[in-house]
Amino acid sequence: MNGLELRVAGAASGGDHAHKTIVARLVARGRHAYQAVVIADGPLAQEQLDQFFGSFKLD
Repeated sequence: MNGLELRVAGAASGGDHAHKTIVARLVARGRHAYQAVVIADGPLAQEQLDQFFGSFKLD
């Protein structure tokens, strides 16, 4: 799934301020916009991200 990728990492708001990592891919196809997002408690292996985002197919 090609598109715009966004990565954010830092302390979450709220009481515990736990560290979070967010990786999102945004894709526009015709009149539609799609997003796939991963939220984790720490860094993510690129291989895992590639497998997850690669599993989405737009026809």
